[in-house]
Amino acid sequence: MTPAHERLRAEIRAFVATRLAPHADEWEAAGWFPNEAFHRLADAGYLGLKFPSEYGGSGDTVAAAVLVEELARCGSGGVAAGLGAHAGIALPPIERFGTDRQKQRYLVPGLRGELIAALAITEPGAGSDVAAIRTHARRAEGGYVVNGSKLFITGGVRADALVTAVTTKPEGGHHGISFLIIDRGAGVTANPIRKLGWHASDTRSAAAPTRS
Repeated sequence: MTPAHERLRAEIRAFVATRLAPHADEWEAAGWFPNEAFHRLADAGYLGLKFPSEYGGSGDTVAAAVLVEELARCGSGGVAAGLGAHAGIALPPIERFGTDRQKQRYLVPGLRGELIAALAITEPGAGSDVAAIRTHARRAEGGYVVNGSKLFITGGVRADALVTAVTTKPEGGHHGISFLIIDRGAGVTANPIRKLGWHASDTRSAAAPTRS
């Protein structure tokens, strides 16, 4: 942690206090927060803190940790989770495993807040046991045919792209899992679920892709 990180902390804390916290109760009551919140973070340079500079980021993982800590002060776990899931768990697999073409298509606009991504792993019958997922993909002309359901997907309704864990081998297991980026569109459905808290977080069930 450097003096620059502490200056960043003060800056983010002020941002959260003025741009997010005043709306926390309203957004929790509505069960939703506007996409404008992503734009605000992007304009401030916060969405790309840990990502490489060639894609619009800052390449500073410690700064990204500071952001996570300060988002917790926004007054709504749902808002913090919704914003954090996009930059913290959905975009990193694209940066780590994606082709440069995929990074230009998804990561670059994602860091600008122009595209929202969600990570779709958990399923009705497979929570922490990722090797037990049943959503499967098979190659077809022009791409893949994908069938299955996901549950508790943060950002599952608002997301423009779903970074989706699928099985690609009949035997399943850890060695048969792949990630596919599935664009929101025909064949993808999502339904709301009732939760005890974090109401502003866009957590949904049955995001069921049928073709990518």
